[in-house]
Amino acid sequence: MIAEDIRGALHRKPFRSFTIGLADGLTLPVLHPDNLLIASDSVIVVVWNPERTRSTTHIVDMVQITRVSYAEASSA
Repeated sequence: MIAEDIRGALHRKPFRSFTIGLADGLTLPVLHPDNLLIASDSVIVVVWNPERTRSTTHIVDMVQITRVSYAEASSA
């Protein structure tokens, strides 16, 4: 089920950023569809943060992913 959730979030039109939550409590924001690559048995998440001097790459086994969540819409 998580794999379908991730694929759905990745291909959503228009794209809306989301967060992948891991079993150890780590959260990985996916700010753009190009930041995520889905392999057949794992998910490779490339997280780029413009405020850091280098990007971060996480290679995550699908069984470690516990949730996919969207940020609350701001009411500004």
